[in-house]
Amino acid sequence: MSGGTRHDAGLATLVARRLALVAEISALTAETQRLNQKLSGIQMEVLRLELEIGRHGGSAELVRDLHDAEESAEAMRHGMHRKRGTHRGNRGQGRGCRPRARRSNERH
Repeated sequence: MSGGTRHDAGLATLVARRLALVAEISALTAETQRLNQKLSGIQMEVLRLELEIGRHGGSAELVRDLHDAEESAEAMRHGMHRKRGTHRGNRGQGRGCRPRARRSNERH
């Protein structure tokens, strides 16, 4: 094998590896976007329930639904951090990631 052929083979290997990494990053980015959209939907549901409770008082069903939605969001956040293998705190995560005080009408 000549020097040029070895060089070409080395470049082809590097290009193939780079393409594989780009495909992997693209798949991970798509999954992250899907999970972020799902989390955003849950956070919107939490806000809707909070508004409803503020307007009409906290029926047991609304409070239960709010509690369930908050647990769902927290489980999703926890799963996203675990899947990534790191926990980045609250940076860039929006309102829903900050711990908040419990309301007096919430279940403990």
